[in-house]
Amino acid sequence: MLVEQDAALTLRVVDDDGERTIEAQAGRSLLKSLQDASVPVGSVCGGQMACGTCHVFVEPIGGGAQQVPSRDEITLLEYSRHYRPGVSRLACQVEVTPALCERRIVIAPED
Repeated sequence: MLVEQDAALTLRVVDDDGERTIEAQAGRSLLKSLQDASVPVGSVCGGQMACGTCHVFVEPIGGGAQQVPSRDEITLLEYSRHYRPGVSRLACQVEVTPALCERRIVIAPED
């Protein structure tokens, strides 16, 4: 499916307040989209993949393709006691795409 850059997409997000949907722009980072929707997510390093505080779980609810994390991202995530292989991601490294609409984004507990 071709989607224009900046097209509005709906994402399912779970945080301490429960589950909700947010609007996000295709092509932006998940971190920026969560921040714009006032979802409480850490970002000590400002989205530079240096701290791991924007840890989220990207859980499948459909069949869309999953973005593959880099080795550096995995290495940083492995420091978290909440790390879940294949599900843990740094929100600053995830691009908002239509495939993300077929996932549930869960804000990971703080370490």
